[in-house]
Amino acid sequence: MKLRYICSTLVLIYALTGAARAEGVDAPPPAFLDASDKVDLWMDRPMSSADMAGHITVKLGSATDAVSRIEAIDDAGQPTAAPSRRIQLTLVRPVTPSEIAGAMSAEFGDAPVRPIVARDVLSEPAYFYSGSDLGAAYTPSKTTFKVWSPVAAAAQVLIFRSAKGEVARRIPMIRGATGVWKAAVAGDLNEVYYQYRFTSYGVERATPDIYGHAASVDLKRSMVIDLTRTNPAEWSSNAGPRLGKATEAVVYEMHVRDFMVSPASGVPANLRGKYLGVTTPKTHLPNDSAPTGLAYLKMLGVTHVQILPFQGINPEHAGGYNWGYETDLFNVPEPRYATKPGNPAQVIREVKAMVAGLHQEQIGVVMDVVYNHTVPVSGDASPFWATVPYYYFRTNFQGDLLNESGVGNAVDDERPMVRKFIIDSLLYWMREYKIDGFRFDLLGMFAPETVRAISARLHQARPDVLLYGEPWTGGGPTRFGKGAQRGLGVAVFNDNFRNTLRGDLNGDRAGFALGGGASFDSLRTAITGSPEFTNSPQESINYVSIHDDMSYWDKVVKTLPGADLTTQKSAIKLSGAMVLLSQGVAVLEGGVEMGRTKSGVANSYNRGDEINQFDWTHGAQFADVSNYYKKLIAIRRAHPAFRCASAEDVQRTLAFLPESAVPAQTIAFTLDGAPRGDSWRKTLVIFHGAFTLATMTLPSGAWKLAVDGAQATTLGAQVTSQELTLAPLSAYVLYQEGR
Repeated sequence: MKLRYICSTLVLIYALTGAARAEGVDAPPPAFLDASDKVDLWMDRPMSSADMAGHITVKLGSATDAVSRIEAIDDAGQPTAAPSRRIQLTLVRPVTPSEIAGAMSAEFGDAPVRPIVARDVLSEPAYFYSGSDLGAAYTPSKTTFKVWSPVAAAAQVLIFRSAKGEVARRIPMIRGATGVWKAAVAGDLNEVYYQYRFTSYGVERATPDIYGHAASVDLKRSMVIDLTRTNPAEWSSNAGPRLGKATEAVVYEMHVRDFMVSPASGVPANLRGKYLGVTTPKTHLPNDSAPTGLAYLKMLGVTHVQILPFQGINPEHAGGYNWGYETDLFNVPEPRYATKPGNPAQVIREVKAMVAGLHQEQIGVVMDVVYNHTVPVSGDASPFWATVPYYYFRTNFQGDLLNESGVGNAVDDERPMVRKFIIDSLLYWMREYKIDGFRFDLLGMFAPETVRAISARLHQARPDVLLYGEPWTGGGPTRFGKGAQRGLGVAVFNDNFRNTLRGDLNGDRAGFALGGGASFDSLRTAITGSPEFTNSPQESINYVSIHDDMSYWDKVVKTLPGADLTTQKSAIKLSGAMVLLSQGVAVLEGGVEMGRTKSGVANSYNRGDEINQFDWTHGAQFADVSNYYKKLIAIRRAHPAFRCASAEDVQRTLAFLPESAVPAQTIAFTLDGAPRGDSWRKTLVIFHGAFTLATMTLPSGAWKLAVDGAQATTLGAQVTSQELTLAPLSAYVLYQEGR
């Protein structure tokens, strides 16, 4: 992810970061209860413990509690004798769970009273709820509401007559252990709207349910839903492809709206840009048999689609185009892609219908998810802030939101109930919507312990779930970088691979696949699954382009401005061959094989259909490239030597020809079919990244040619000469039959 929408959210960020303070921008920040017996204060000037001794008072309710120790804290978080603006108080006794929602304050001399807000103390075991029943649990006879908010002094369920109507009922909730509030409401509440109203720190806040499964079109009110009534026909038996190993996947990225919004898509007008448009069967170009949409994906032969975020998106942008990296409600599908956005039950039905339609063609669904930050950023407009102020987000000592994502906040996945929310949400999408895998936006922001817990729980629920993410951040510290994924059953995007083939992202510097050359060592490392930071090829996501930055076609045009169309297409073919024939998990930018353009726009997150849509008519001009990719995918899927699952398999299978045995700007390797049970006894792969013709002497033996720079086939023709001419920017696959 890049800073996709800084400009559009800058005003929102400035408006809301003040909510990370107490009331008013000039008020001092609250004090924070960061352990049951520790209070942290940020002072308006540096002070020492001696300066404060005898002048500080902590109140819990009406009682005044003694402070046993006052310490100044340095920037490293350690006690210091020097004056500091960071002060930590140790209380004589810990604050109990029964007191946590009561009035708490710290007073220092004549300074304003500082309310004490519970923050990291809520990560202690006394406040952890292990149950899987948060949210609204529906039955025809009653609905049970449960929500975690230990800091709330009171909570209600508000029942509404409609999405915009007035409150019909107010049901008080009862506080239970660990701060979970509960209310049971008799009767059939299916498709009834609700909110929670919390009284926390003397302020009342009404908010949708962060665990809710359905919501109004503006995401302001949750809806009770009987999920069994949203299932498509034969949903219980519907299933996507099953993977033996992650390297069996060939993933194609797409955005719900972009994919089939074009009038040339062949989809009925009312389904263009919608969930149901994705899986409309047998679509094709007008007056042409060339397939589009689902039929095209089936023809191409990909195993999975990676769909840009379709969890509930920031309603402030509901009227315009957006990639979706602005999640508001994580368990609610985005309504804008439904034919009836104002009908929450229908929204769910159509998402399930899309998944079912893809599964029927044995195409799995990888959901792009954004659990690293939320939009709105904070304040009462944020359901997370309204439910438990400060808890769900990373803040500094004085309570300011940390902008590690580049868009105003960072979800604090190290806190137990935050980590639990993320895992619960992922499991919900797997079980309720039959999602086959997840692509994590800015996974580098997460703690390794969180990623380990996610992988363990999701693999326990489904051993072949596909998990991968971006090992970088939006500007904050990297906690989960390349290498952190080793042995966790998680893959990371391999920007080393991308940069070696592509060059720079949006400039005109050429990588190997664009004629710019690359070192033999960097190519060898990329082709073998980047063992410098992976335990196996299953941990490397191989790609040259994705939704971020210029489309690959736009990069080709910018880097090779004087080249003819044949040369430009050759660059697309070579890069695709290297992604699909190297060891690792192959991920393709949607439309890369169709010359998809974004008119040179790199960060097109809000640029609408004109820039982002799949132009299927333009794509027909690249039928030769699409067919080339189709055959490469078929070769990869048919021959396990291209899909080694372990480093040991790679070592047994793959051997590089010496650099001296190949022309300049060329790398070649053989694959031994025996260790992988491949029907090709030996395979020779050659990547030639120069603009000039070259001649190469083939290793001894009788070879058949399956792939050259122009075309690919699964049934090769016999090669009659040991001298092979390599075309500019080209890939070759030759093989010997028999085991």
